[in-house]
Amino acid sequence: MRFFKKNSIDKILLICISTFIYILFAEVGLRFYFNRSMNLNMEMFKYSNKLKKLTPNFLPGHKHIPNSSAYLMGASVNINKWGLRDEKDLEKTKDSLRIALIGDSFIFGWGVEYDFTIGKLLEDKLNREVECDKDIEVFNLGIGNYNSNQQLSLFNELRVKLDPDLVILQHFINDAEPYFQIERNIILKNSYLWNYIMFVLKSKRVGDYATYYESLYMDYSWHDNKNSIKELNTISNVSTGMPLITFLLPELREISPKSKLSESYKSRENFFKENKLIYFNLREILFESSEGKPSSLWVSLNDSHTNALANDIITSYMKTKLTKFLKKKCNDIT
Repeated sequence: MRFFKKNSIDKILLICISTFIYILFAEVGLRFYFNRSMNLNMEMFKYSNKLKKLTPNFLPGHKHIPNSSAYLMGASVNINKWGLRDEKDLEKTKDSLRIALIGDSFIFGWGVEYDFTIGKLLEDKLNREVECDKDIEVFNLGIGNYNSNQQLSLFNELRVKLDPDLVILQHFINDAEPYFQIERNIILKNSYLWNYIMFVLKSKRVGDYATYYESLYMDYSWHDNKNSIKELNTISNVSTGMPLITFLLPELREISPKSKLSESYKSRENFFKENKLIYFNLREILFESSEGKPSSLWVSLNDSHTNALANDIITSYMKTKLTKFLKKKCNDIT
């Protein structure tokens, strides 16, 4: 009897040890496999794991880890001491015209090298093509997965040191979604295997993205994101003497005139009109530039974030719309 009992325990122990070894090999294997991948879900997990930290307060919820770096979605990403993907010092070291560029992963520059981020491209073009006695500095305040509430919170944290002369918001169609802060245990935070399994399972039950985006705009308040945009406009007027300038970014899979997101786009635009907020719509210029091939503007065929070409198109358009505002600011401070 003792023999059979001992034999059963040995078998269970062997199964446990074998399972642990298989899991360990799978974990190590996935880390090698996804070391430099173009898998959107796993790269987003790596972004959260390597470059982000939770904040003590509910908002902004998460921020970049200062002085961190990673290779994500085919691009090298370096975060400075202020928690921004930028090469400039937040504190003023020279007499310059400073622009705060607010947004989410599109402004952050997901999937592109730093020189092809919207902030850097815009800064280069403005300094090259706008007459101003001051250097124009564009600060990248973009952080992935931020909604409008989080964007306002981060801006409020940084604006005294930044002391901007102009505030620009790029509003993506899902910036209207709510934010939930989720505490993750050590396995959820660090395991490639666990997150890969979760992504596979989730992909089998995820509904249509258009339906999800449409649902965001069924909430009259947009989960309080509307108020954050209005407050951002008020702060901009008070601190810079200029209103907030917003560029409306569409979902890049839905840029045609017959988009499935037409109602969402209309609802968003009506909000800006009704509140007399300055805005410019990027959808038409992106549609025309894509020549019927929206994927030509994507980071990859499975990731519709803006690539270097799309960012170049966007910043050229931004430059033309910002010129008159910048000339006024140049005249104010020169």
